[in-house]
Amino acid sequence: MKQLFYNIYIVLLSLFFIFTSCSTTKRLAEGDVLYTGVKKMEIEGANGMKVPGEVKSAIKSPLSVKPNNPLFSPYIRSPFPFGLWVYNHMNPPKKEKGFKHWFYNKFAKEPVLISNVNPELRVKVVDDILSNFGYFGAHTQYKLIYNKKNKKGKNQL
Repeated sequence: MKQLFYNIYIVLLSLFFIFTSCSTTKRLAEGDVLYTGVKKMEIEGANGMKVPGEVKSAIKSPLSVKPNNPLFSPYIRSPFPFGLWVYNHMNPPKKEKGFKHWFYNKFAKEPVLISNVNPELRVKVVDDILSNFGYFGAHTQYKLIYNKKNKKGKNQL
């Protein structure tokens, strides 16, 4: 009985290392960067003024874009990006039916790229929302944090 549990443990541990060692950026074009969420979002009023909750929620809605493999969007990601792994390591099936077609369509997730998220436009939308609430002359800024080693990036707002 102990031998069976030991074998299952070894197989699960091997699968864990296989899935975590596979690249999720294999099929990305040169210059594309995966969007991995928002690192930090700070909403501060000028001169220590408190920002009401409804304004904060209106500001967060255009900024909360689901990253690749989200758990709690937009801050926490799943450590096992299974959908990206399937997308990168399986070619789309040529046949319209069968197990491979079903598996690919069910589990493959297209990568969310920073160019698709378009942070410049989202910051302008937030400025417009603030002016609609009466905060004229409000300034919103963002900073992209790149991990050039593995083509991933986060927003810091």
